[in-house]
Amino acid sequence: GQVYTEFPHPNHPSLASLFRRCDELHREDPTRAPTILFIKEGVHEVGESYLNICYPLKIVGAGRDKTIIHGGFKIEETKEEGKRVDMQGMTMKGSSRSGLYNDNGLSFLCKDMTFTQCGGSGVNAWNTKGRLINCVITQCGFSGIFCGQNALIELEGDQTKVDGNVTSGNSSCLLYTSDA
Repeated sequence: GQVYTEFPHPNHPSLASLFRRCDELHREDPTRAPTILFIKEGVHEVGESYLNICYPLKIVGAGRDKTIIHGGFKIEETKEEGKRVDMQGMTMKGSSRSGLYNDNGLSFLCKDMTFTQCGGSGVNAWNTKGRLINCVITQCGFSGIFCGQNALIELEGDQTKVDGNVTSGNSSCLLYTSDA
C-alpha cells in the first residue's frame, strides 16, 4: 500500500527536516518511505535554496491559493523509466533561485500550480522531461520556463499561463529552449 505523511508534522519543525527524513527512510528501506506528502494550508518557509526530492514522490497541496511555499523544489534522483515526481495544488513563491529545478532528475508532472516571484526561472529543467498542466508562471527574474539541453517540457491545459517574467531584465525571452 501507499505510505503517506503530511506537513505540518509534529516531529518536524520545517519542510526541509521532513524532506530529509523521507529521503533517509527511502535510502534505508524504500517500502517504509512515504510516497505521498500532503502539505496543508498555510505559508511554509523553506529556509534553504531548495527542498530536495530524491525519490519518486507525490506532493499534494491544499490548493494554489491555500498552500504557499516560500522557496523551491529540486529533483535530484536520476531519471528512471516509468517513475516520476508529481506535484499539485500549491504555489512556489519567492525562491532565491528557481521554483522547480531539475538537472538529470526524475521526470515530473506539475498540475494546478503557480510559480511566482522566483529569482531565477519558474521552472528550470535539463536532461529530463516534465509536464505542466494548468500551471501559472509569472513575475520570475529570468525566463518563466528554462528548457536546457536534452530537456522536454510539455504545457497543457487552458489555464496554463506563462507571462510577466524576466523581471530582472537578464534574459531576452519568456520561454527559453536550448539544444546545444
